[in-house]
Amino acid sequence: MSEAERSAASARRTRRLVRLGLIGLFTLSVVPALGIAYRAYRQQRAVFFPERRPIAPSGSAGIAGARSVTFRAGELELHGFYAASHNRRAVLLVHGAGGDRNALLSEARLLASHGYGVLSYDLPGHGESGGVIRWGEPERASVRAAVDFLVHNGDVDEKGIGALGFSLGGYVLVQVAAVEPRLAALVLSGTPSDPVEQVRFQHARYSALSQLPALYVLRQGGMDLSVRAVDYVARITPRPLLIVGGESDHTVPASMAQALFRAAGEPKQLYVIPGADHGSYVEKGGATYESKLLEFFERAL
Repeated sequence: MSEAERSAASARRTRRLVRLGLIGLFTLSVVPALGIAYRAYRQQRAVFFPERRPIAPSGSAGIAGARSVTFRAGELELHGFYAASHNRRAVLLVHGAGGDRNALLSEARLLASHGYGVLSYDLPGHGESGGVIRWGEPERASVRAAVDFLVHNGDVDEKGIGALGFSLGGYVLVQVAAVEPRLAALVLSGTPSDPVEQVRFQHARYSALSQLPALYVLRQGGMDLSVRAVDYVARITPRPLLIVGGESDHTVPASMAQALFRAAGEPKQLYVIPGADHGSYVEKGGATYESKLLEFFERAL
């Protein structure tokens, strides 16, 4: 082999090694990135648009007089339980993503034990209720239908209806309450002030690599990301409002509770529970949390 041939062969080997190196670098950088994006997509779907899970049959155990109920929001049939009112007042409970009528059972038992009527139901696409999850008009329609149920049930004063919404349940509830005067008092717990900012917070570790797929999940599911709770909360005034957050919430940070509080009109209260994560309010807040809820509804209704 001549010197020229050896040089040409060496050049070919060099180019081949460079190509293999570039392929290796591409694989090492792109494949993990795709993995991160896919995990974010799957996680977001599992949280916001979960598979339907069966309802625990004894969920309302311990609530005297609680009974299973059904009511309709247009063509949607909604299922839940209702504990009759003994003081002409009632509280509607609206669960968050992946929950059902039993998600706020501690609050339901507390309120019912003090004479309040309690209606807790499965949002569309959750539990036994019909429909699919959209985090938009179907959910808003279900809240309006729940208020109708309480108004026409016969044991509640029409001016004595309050509501408590947790997480995305609060996000939906505040949109309805802004234009529904029959809701006389409102508790928003763990409620995201802005769905886009909530996603950015929850997926901050990998920045856009995980944030963009997570936001795509919400758009794909039909959620209008321009709808922000912080833009509705001021319309609650002059009705009383209590905003609850967890100091150590890794899903909806306490800063979002504070943002809602700043945007709200009077009368309003803010209660950030020390050490509480998303939804661990009864565990971490204990008797203080319970007394704040009872005192709020007692004064407001």
